[in-house]
Amino acid sequence: MISPAEAAGAAEKFLRNALGPQGQLLSGVKLEEIEHSKSKNRWWVTLSYPEESLFPSLRTYKRFAVDAQSGEVLAMKIRVVA
Repeated sequence: MISPAEAAGAAEKFLRNALGPQGQLLSGVKLEEIEHSKSKNRWWVTLSYPEESLFPSLRTYKRFAVDAQSGEVLAMKIRVVA
């Protein structure tokens, strides 16, 4: 099984690749949450990064499903923070 740090790293790499050239320049990425789901054998990783807006304190949140055995990112979803 991969470690939590490896799962977070896989999620960040996926995020940067998914955003293309903009993702390579992305700064301020933060790990917000990480949780292991034994039933599905996945890591759930939430990352955030600054929104491109007039309000730099606003952040975009993404939640990733990472296979706990292979480290493959299976899904990326919008994470709404209440």
